[in-house]
Amino acid sequence: MMRPHPFALAPHTSTAEQAHEVRFRIGAANSTPRRVRIVALDDHDEEIRTVIGAYGQNVELSSAAELTALLGTTSMQDSDWPRAMNAASGAIATWLDAPDLVIIVGREGDEALIAALAAQTWNRRGVTVSAVLRPAPAHPAGALSAPRLRTADLLRPWCTMLVHADSHEYLGDLLNALGAS
Repeated sequence: MMRPHPFALAPHTSTAEQAHEVRFRIGAANSTPRRVRIVALDDHDEEIRTVIGAYGQNVELSSAAELTALLGTTSMQDSDWPRAMNAASGAIATWLDAPDLVIIVGREGDEALIAALAAQTWNRRGVTVSAVLRPAPAHPAGALSAPRLRTADLLRPWCTMLVHADSHEYLGDLLNALGAS
């Protein structure tokens, strides 16, 4: 008598078994590049623009200052966020448009409250948020002031991955690894 091969599929599976397995099936191959949004904490960082330029329309560059302008405020407290979002909901919804992945880029010491609040919103929507921070520039005396080291602290709770890198070359490597190209 011939035995079935141990890895052979069962000749018939019940509808209940098929329904249980459906949630694990992939509807379509992941052959399309991700939609990535880079949020720059500093509008004047040309190095970020150079790195992102190689990825074309798969990577969109935004700035935290754009969101601040949409909210119409320069100094917002954490508790003001829901009220401000409701006041400018259409413009905010467009700015927060659901990308597949968000990477916040800047330097330690950059103002990150608005980016952290946006990261919190993306995180709650199931969007993966990461951050790549370069070291803070040293003061003339060579010491760093305590308030300038808050950038990572503000972003850390809402980021899946937070990286301290020496240059933005790491950003290009990260974009390649995450399928942005």
